[in-house]
Amino acid sequence: MRVFLALLLLAGPASAGVWTKTGPDTMSFKGGIDIGEYDRFALVFGPSIKEIVVDSEGGVTFEGIRIAHAIAAQNVKVVVTGECLSSCANYLFVAGHQREIRGGVVGYHGNVQACFGTPAKRAEWIEKMKNHYHMTPEDIRRNLEAQDKEVADEARLLSMMGVSQGLFERSCTNDKGMGDGKSYAFLLPKRATFEKYGLWGIVGEQDPAVMRTRAWPYVHD
Repeated sequence: MRVFLALLLLAGPASAGVWTKTGPDTMSFKGGIDIGEYDRFALVFGPSIKEIVVDSEGGVTFEGIRIAHAIAAQNVKVVVTGECLSSCANYLFVAGHQREIRGGVVGYHGNVQACFGTPAKRAEWIEKMKNHYHMTPEDIRRNLEAQDKEVADEARLLSMMGVSQGLFERSCTNDKGMGDGKSYAFLLPKRATFEKYGLWGIVGEQDPAVMRTRAWPYVHD
């Protein structure tokens, strides 16, 4: 039996999300980005959509990337209420041509390239597939090919939206670039940090109080 491992960038346990048409040109998404998420998204999304309100802890990377490319291809505003973490922040928030944080947080802890794509991390991932998942050489090859495609699709999205990979390199580190010797689960960028990495014109501010309902340590910088 062939084994395929989907790469996850996820805040915690999650089920598939719910996509809802909320008006003639608006829709919402709440929940995790799970296998099959693009198909559920596509049932609601269309040329009329101008705004998507999201509240998501993240999830399966290739599904998030595919959704993001569809959002980026038309002039859509992405609004965060509650959480937009991991794959939601990396892909859905980045894909918005306008972006708003409305009583919520946008949190990063690296993308596929930063967390899996460097030579050292790729070697570590191969070792894990061999010895932890006991995958065959063919299955490992297929997974690495899928990972390479995700890395390329991520890079294409970032280039399209003018966002720097540096944000994800920083947020994949344990200390989230703070240099204080502490370990954080998420980086919640302040406005100046968003702008440093190419995320300009965000309406609203991060509300770190949202994260206090969670056990994860974070840094707001």
